[in-house]
Amino acid sequence: MPNITVEGYRIGFVYADVRKEPPHIHITRSGKQAKYWLNPIKLSYNRGYANHELGKIEEILRNEHARLMNMWDQAKGQLK
Repeated sequence: MPNITVEGYRIGFVYADVRKEPPHIHITRSGKQAKYWLNPIKLSYNRGYANHELGKIEEILRNEHARLMNMWDQAKGQLK
């Protein structure tokens, strides 16, 4: 699973998802999990994060959007 760590949040995706789902990422930290769609940035599910943490995650995703989309596009290109 390609991933990056930003401010303690592990952000990444599963290669198999690239084939069948629109761009999205999974965020994990301290046993908590969330999934966000990337275009547009929108919460898909949340398991354990408080609202203030979700706000911080969304800020990180906005700041890292180009990098995350590049990771997704590179993975998609490798699967062709």
